[in-house]
Amino acid sequence: MGKNQLPSQVRLRGARGVIDFRANSRECAINGVRIWLSFPALSTDRGWMISRMDVAKTIEPAMRPSIIKGLKKVETVVLDPGHGGHDGGAASIYGMEKAFALDIAKRVRKRLIDGGYRVVLTRDRDYFIPLEARSAVANAMPNSIFVSIHFNASPSGSDAAGIEVFSMAPRGAPSTNDNFITWASLREDPGHQLDMASFALGRSIHTAMVGYLRTQDRGLKRARFAVIRTARVPAVLVECGFLTNPLEARRIASGGHRENIARSIAEGINDYALLATLQKSPKNLTDYNRALDTSITLREDHEAGATDENHQPLQKGDPNAPAPGTAPDDDSPELLPFSPLARVEETELSSLRLIGDFLYRNSPPQLAEGGFRMVVSKKSE
Repeated sequence: MGKNQLPSQVRLRGARGVIDFRANSRECAINGVRIWLSFPALSTDRGWMISRMDVAKTIEPAMRPSIIKGLKKVETVVLDPGHGGHDGGAASIYGMEKAFALDIAKRVRKRLIDGGYRVVLTRDRDYFIPLEARSAVANAMPNSIFVSIHFNASPSGSDAAGIEVFSMAPRGAPSTNDNFITWASLREDPGHQLDMASFALGRSIHTAMVGYLRTQDRGLKRARFAVIRTARVPAVLVECGFLTNPLEARRIASGGHRENIARSIAEGINDYALLATLQKSPKNLTDYNRALDTSITLREDHEAGATDENHQPLQKGDPNAPAPGTAPDDDSPELLPFSPLARVEETELSSLRLIGDFLYRNSPPQLAEGGFRMVVSKKSE
């Protein structure tokens, strides 16, 4: 390796699991699950740097969810089937997003009611509800949580696939689909009141979906969609797959697959409720009988999302037309794998500094308590 060549990736190991970072990327993997940071991890000649906001708003609550303050017992689960009425949402040859979302919501409702939860649907038939009115249902109910259910569409073609979950972007940070801070990033919204609780809810559901569903993990992301921006309760938006992908659309048309989606969402909600009530940590991938894959594939660059900030589809398609494009290859060209650990160097966590108002020359106490070691992956000479 050249004398001035900087490491391209880093791995932190500790009693609570493994975190992988890639240089100059907002993607990381925590215990094998893809999570998007607010700002890129930086590899510099002074060591690795992670934003203070990401330590406080992403890494800490992901590794130690019991520290999140303000979690309340879940008394009511508000499920929000996206779109409805004249707004069909995305489409495939098998049907409309509005119908699939309602079907999933009803399946989740049944599972939660069987588990003893009170469940409210923002709509139980095919009619339209304004975005702000959806979160208002949850806002009117004490100790509730809000889960909006959607299916995705790709404006660039049919090869995009996988699931992703969105929670409220922290104030002062860009949404995952933005590459820079906007005026909206600085605005204080109702959703910021419980943004860490929303992150915990999103991580529980996202991990369960990755654990149960054999599909691509697009990550736990941050956004300012109207339904979560205006929520005064823990709130997330779930994208259950791409209707513009021929293979994935066919799976979504299967009742068995939709039941698996519903199972994973219900399981994630229950995990969050146990965290809020008993401070029981949500399950990890290993608990879902999947091998912990610390070599998870991370993207070098973020692909533009399929929705705008009000979660309106950028491409809806004709429900009577065949799905566009052809079936994708197994290896998506948009993904880059971690390089093999050709040479490894272990260092103290003190080389991990925080970028922001200050630079910390010593390891952050909240991470040091976890007993992390830094493992730096370097390219071969």
